[in-house]
Amino acid sequence: MSLFFSVRNRITVKLQHSWSQIFTGDTITLRCEIQGGEGKVWKYEWTAPNTNSPPTSSEYRISRVSVSHSGDYRCRGSSDYLLTGWSDAIRLTVSCELDHDSC
Repeated sequence: MSLFFSVRNRITVKLQHSWSQIFTGDTITLRCEIQGGEGKVWKYEWTAPNTNSPPTSSEYRISRVSVSHSGDYRCRGSSDYLLTGWSDAIRLTVSCELDHDSC
């Protein structure tokens, strides 16, 4: 049996991307940031559309995004007996490039 204590650290998901729009074929990185969690080793959990095995690290990197990657992404962290709440969702919208085959 696992026992976790809920903590109220501020947790956010940020998109590391050069452009305001995301197009099919781009590579994007989402970063889960826990404010007030310095000095702890965190394991991360993600919810994401169309994904069977999201990462357990603070970064969620998607190479060659497709339209199916559009949707809401959230993260939370756990460390020892601590568990944060889920972050607010960040919504990604992936647009088709007109000359791209994957649309």
